[in-house]
Amino acid sequence: MPETEYRFDRLTEDEYEDCFRYELLRINVPRLRIKLRQELSSIPADVEMPPEPDEVWASSLVRKTELEDQLEMLSMYGPYERPCLELRPFTNR
Repeated sequence: MPETEYRFDRLTEDEYEDCFRYELLRINVPRLRIKLRQELSSIPADVEMPPEPDEVWASSLVRKTELEDQLEMLSMYGPYERPCLELRPFTNR
């Protein structure tokens, strides 16, 4: 494992917090995307609205919409391919 994966001791407190958040996203966003896509693939593409209004919120259609919205939201994160310490302005330390 290269030092850029873990040598945060050279950072200021603010830089440390930013790197910590970045690394959490770099590790977890790809995993979350995979899980959301797997669940989404288990829902038929042509799922329909339930006939009874009381059943709508627990329906596959609502869950499908939620999953699609979550994947769209995650699209603004990443890809985070390089460790934080390999990014500027941290590379000059």
